[in-house]
Amino acid sequence: MSTELDLKLIPLEFEQTYFFEFLEKELELVNMYNYSTNCKVTQKEWNMSAADTKHICLIIKNRIDDLKLLNQITIENEKDIIFKILKEILKQLNKYVKINDGDTLKEFSNLNMIKNPIINKNNEILVEDYKDKNVTYLDKLSNNMEFLKVGVCRDYSMYFLSIFQMLGFGLNQFTLVLLPCHVFVRYINKKLNLNFETMYGQRRFDKLIYSNEEYREKFNIIPVILEKSYYLKNCDENMIFSIFYNNYGIILFKIFRENEKAEQNFKESIKLNPNGYDFYNNYNFFVIKVLDNYEKAIPNIKKIIEFNPTDAENYFIYGRILEITGISNVEYISSVYVRYLKLITGYEDEECIRYTKRYIEENKN
Repeated sequence: MSTELDLKLIPLEFEQTYFFEFLEKELELVNMYNYSTNCKVTQKEWNMSAADTKHICLIIKNRIDDLKLLNQITIENEKDIIFKILKEILKQLNKYVKINDGDTLKEFSNLNMIKNPIINKNNEILVEDYKDKNVTYLDKLSNNMEFLKVGVCRDYSMYFLSIFQMLGFGLNQFTLVLLPCHVFVRYINKKLNLNFETMYGQRRFDKLIYSNEEYREKFNIIPVILEKSYYLKNCDENMIFSIFYNNYGIILFKIFRENEKAEQNFKESIKLNPNGYDFYNNYNFFVIKVLDNYEKAIPNIKKIIEFNPTDAENYFIYGRILEITGISNVEYISSVYVRYLKLITGYEDEECIRYTKRYIEENKN
């Protein structure tokens, strides 16, 4: 006899999902980015484009409802039913959202989700609100007249998360999972953690289900980083928002040269997720290369070393920062460089100390 599984689902409207909040934030970024189109997206235009995204989520959510898969779920078949739902979402998404092979910031204007309206193969607009608009408007929103919206792993995973939220799943049941420069989704229950690859068929991903160990090997994540960072852990709300604040920070300084706003976003990202190893790296690059503020870099590089004490390069960067900022404790600086040399050469302490003293003496002026 099958045992019924009570998932305690609480369905949300699209406007209550995280995706909707992030689309609102992206409107500001799109309107700052005008060197290629020299035009801005109005609030009304954004409302129409957000309606596209909502339209896609609703189509797929209704498709899952029509299949009545959640009504069939039991403790015994839970994995099979959830896998069927995930596969069906991916199949439907492939009809409406084109996977972008690159995520370069240079493409932000043409390939941003907000700026690509949904039209079908007959060049008919799918969303009702578009019907009074002409081709000029479509040109403005999508320079290359894509028939599909464009997304990368972050966007695809957000579609999955939004659809599951609309079906009634909370973050404790279905969430995002982070890796270096990658995002996938995970179904969670007491006896089942199911990782699902939203970028199936792209680049390195040749199957739908990967174990944590397979992901760790694919992304070459060493145990100490895995233990101390957010990699392969279930995202809570703070972690989800920290991802997007970090992304906004990168876009703000690389594309818009809005350094003050970029720093605010980096700080907010780290505040929300103090275990964001990549976030500290990105912020550290920003304060050194963009702000030229080495004193601000000291707490960041110390935190980076705390996350990964086996990366020799970080000790060298730390030593150079200490020298540039005029730290007078030569003994402490020497100990940092000794650690660097020991890691890259395997020399004994005495030999590393000798080389370090010579280096500091030669470069003290």
